[in-house]
Amino acid sequence: MKTTGNLGLKKPDGTDIVDISDINGNMDILDTAVKGAQDHAADAVKHITSAERTAWNAKASTAAATASAAGLMAAADKAKLDGVAAGANNYAHPATHPATMITEDATHRFATDTEKSTWNAKASTSAATSTVAGLMSAADKAKLDGVATGANNYTHPNHTGDVTSTSDGVTAIAAGVIVDADVNSAAAIGWGKISKTGSSLADLVTRSAGDLSSGTLAAARLPAISGDITMAAGAGTAVITAGAIVNADVNASAAIDASKIGTGVVSNAEFAYLDGVTSAIQTQLNAKETPAGAQTKANTAESNAKSYTDAKAWQKRRLTEDDGTTININGQDLNSLRATGCFVGTGLYNSPDGSSATSNWYYVQVMAMNTNVWVKQVAVNLFTNTFAMRTGSDNNGTISWGAWSADLFQSVANGKSSIASAISGKGVAATGSDDFGTLAAKIGQINTGRRFASGAVSMGWTGAIWTASVWGLAFTPKTIIAMAPINGDLISIYDVTGNLYSWASSSFNVNLWAQYGGSNTGNNDVSVSGGSFTVQMYRYSTTYGDSTMRWIAFE
Repeated sequence: MKTTGNLGLKKPDGTDIVDISDINGNMDILDTAVKGAQDHAADAVKHITSAERTAWNAKASTAAATASAAGLMAAADKAKLDGVAAGANNYAHPATHPATMITEDATHRFATDTEKSTWNAKASTSAATSTVAGLMSAADKAKLDGVATGANNYTHPNHTGDVTSTSDGVTAIAAGVIVDADVNSAAAIGWGKISKTGSSLADLVTRSAGDLSSGTLAAARLPAISGDITMAAGAGTAVITAGAIVNADVNASAAIDASKIGTGVVSNAEFAYLDGVTSAIQTQLNAKETPAGAQTKANTAESNAKSYTDAKAWQKRRLTEDDGTTININGQDLNSLRATGCFVGTGLYNSPDGSSATSNWYYVQVMAMNTNVWVKQVAVNLFTNTFAMRTGSDNNGTISWGAWSADLFQSVANGKSSIASAISGKGVAATGSDDFGTLAAKIGQINTGRRFASGAVSMGWTGAIWTASVWGLAFTPKTIIAMAPINGDLISIYDVTGNLYSWASSSFNVNLWAQYGGSNTGNNDVSVSGGSFTVQMYRYSTTYGDSTMRWIAFE
C-alpha cells in the first residue's frame, strides 16, 4: 500500500484491502499535525532555524578591536584617529642626503674635496713657536720691524781709527770722520739726525717712487687709514668696516662655514637637509594638512562610519561569550534566567528533569520579549538529546513559569517509538529508528483479516481428471473452494483447507474430496505456489456439463 511523502498517510490502491484502523491512523496523524500548527500559530516568539542561529553567532561582538581581532572602535583609538591627518604616514627624515639633491645659489655653495684639502693644509691660527709653525704674533712682528733687512748676529771686533770698538761691544765713530761716501744707500739714518736745511732735502717731496728704496716702516710710522678698511695711526692692525663686504667680494670657491653665517645657529648638517628641495619650502608647508582640516576630515570619517554601522544589523547586548561560545551558568536557578541569550551549565535548579544533579548538562536558549515580560526557555540535554520548552508569563511584573513540555521534535520521536511498538505487537518487527516510510510499509504487512478472491476458468480434460489453474493472486491461498456444474446444476464442491503435507518449491499437497451423488468419488491433488494454484478435479465423463470451473480462494 502506498503512503504520502510527508506524513506517511496510507493510500490504498483498488486491489488493496482497506482496514478501518488504517483510516483511523491517517486521521490521528493529521489531527496531531494540525493541532501542532495551531498551537504555534499565535506565538509571539518564533522558532529560528539552524542557519539563522549560525548567521547571528557570526556577528561581531561589542568588544573593542585589537591588533589580532576585529571589533568596535575604542575611545582611545578614536582620539588617536582624530589627531591623525588624512593620508598621513609614519615619515622619518633621513640623517643624510646625497649632495646632488641640494641646489646651490649665490649665497649657499658647496666646497670641493680639493678646496677642503687646500684649506686643511693652511697654517693654524695659533701663534708660531720655536718648534711649530703658525701665525706671527704682534710681539714677533714688532721685533721683526726692528731688525734691518739682511741683519745677522754680528759681533763687531775691537777697532781703532775712525770707528773704534772694545771687547765689551761698545763702538764709537769718531766725530767728523763720516763723509757721504761712507753712508750706505740702504742705511736707515734717523730723521732727527738729518739736517733739514741742506739742498739735498729741498726737493724731497717731489721725488719719484724710484728714488725711494724699499723697506719696512715701523708700526709707529704708519699713518691712519679710513674707508672699507680702517686702521688707527701707529696701530699696525687693519680692520674691515662692518657691512663693507658684499656678495661680489666673496670668492666663488670660498667655503664659508655655516657657523659664520648669520647667527651661526644653522649647522652645515642642517643646511644639507635642504638637499632635494625643488620648490619654495614655505609653499610646500602651506600645502600640508592643517589641524583644522584634519579635524574636519576626521569628523567626516566618523560620521560616515556611524552612518555605515547604523545601517547594519548588530546587537547591543551580549548573547554569548566574547568568543561566540555559550555563557556558563553552572549551579544557577533557571527560574531566574530571564535575559535573552545562549547558556550552558550543570547542576541547574528547576531543570526539565527536576534535578540539580551535576551529571545533567543542559544547553539553554532564552528568548525574552522584555524584562520580566513573556520569556521562553528551550533546554536540550547534552547527553540524552532530549528537548524541553516552557513559557514564563507576565504576572503583574513577575514571571510565572509554566511546566516543561517536550519539544515538538521529541513528541514526534516518542510517537514513532509508540507506533513501532504497536506494529511489533501485531507481529511485524519495527523500531523507533525506522523512518515514517518504513513504518508505513510495515503497517501494511499487518494481517487484519483473511483476504479472498474468486473467478472462473476453463478446465482441461485428461481421462477422468480435469485440471484448472489460477494465477496473479495478491496472497497465498490457504483455502480453495472449486465448483463444477453438470447440466447447469451445482453438483460438486471441493473444499481445500490447511497445509497438511509440505513439499519442496513452496508447493503443498492437501486432501481433495469430491462428492458426487452423495458418495465420495476420489482423492485428488491441489498445488499452491505464491499467488497461484492448480486444482485437479475428478469427472466421470466430458458429457457432463460444461468445462468451466468457478472458484473462491481464501488467504
